[in-house]
Amino acid sequence: MKIPPPVCISYAAVIKHSNLFEAATGPRPDPAPVGGISQELTDLHFAHAFDGSVARAQLALIDPHNDVPITSATLLRFLSGGTLCLTDVPCGAGAASLALLGSVAQLRREQYLPRVPLYVHIVGGEISAPARAYADQLLTAILPDLEEEAIFATFELCDWDVLSPVSNSELIERIILSKATSLQTLVVVCNFNGFLERAGKKNEARPQLAELFRFCSGGTNAAVWIEPKMNAATSGLFPWLKNLFPRWSAFLRFLGSQENDETSECNYELPLKAPSTAVARLAVLPIDLVKE
Repeated sequence: MKIPPPVCISYAAVIKHSNLFEAATGPRPDPAPVGGISQELTDLHFAHAFDGSVARAQLALIDPHNDVPITSATLLRFLSGGTLCLTDVPCGAGAASLALLGSVAQLRREQYLPRVPLYVHIVGGEISAPARAYADQLLTAILPDLEEEAIFATFELCDWDVLSPVSNSELIERIILSKATSLQTLVVVCNFNGFLERAGKKNEARPQLAELFRFCSGGTNAAVWIEPKMNAATSGLFPWLKNLFPRWSAFLRFLGSQENDETSECNYELPLKAPSTAVARLAVLPIDLVKE
């Protein structure tokens, strides 16, 4: 699997501009960095783990081994055309939005998908100001390439603390404004396992997550929750989420099997070290955001 060239070019340019090229092309730390609020932790993740985050979201979309068909079909349905509010939380440096829109543009460029106009407004929520700054640079850089394939994207990046009801409400206000001019809403949650499960913040975050899903529900809206395939996600976070579904049944329904999570793996070419490769390991929950 290859990350779309415009995404690779934008990433390389920001890495070099931020004086992180030597770090990004050097040995990867073990364990893999999970990011954080500070510039140092953000840079560590951006240099060593950003491409993996992009590859996981891309894997969820293109699904080359037909491992996650429900997720892939859901993403393609929302990204095929029309008007869309894309809520990306926590957006970090924008990996998920870049991967999804960049991959759809590449599929159009190679004539695998029709060039139907897609008007998408990205509402990104992220607590790390340095990560939001990287996302701003990367998304700005890729907009002209998206427009060549009739994908017209705008974005706003909000300071979002999932543990703060006030911060969460401010994000929801931005989403509601975007929903007013969009026929569809897609929520993409990525790489939250380290904070929610391993840092033990699930119960503190639960009321805010419920509010976010509730206000994003309605019509044909949906969510896709993407994590690295590891026990902390498949045996911890995801079962916890499934146990909440009955309580949230008025606005949220899991689309997959209750017994099996959707998982997949695929080699991808490292954007700064081609032709060297790494493995993208994906665990995902596709969610129907109903309103009853």
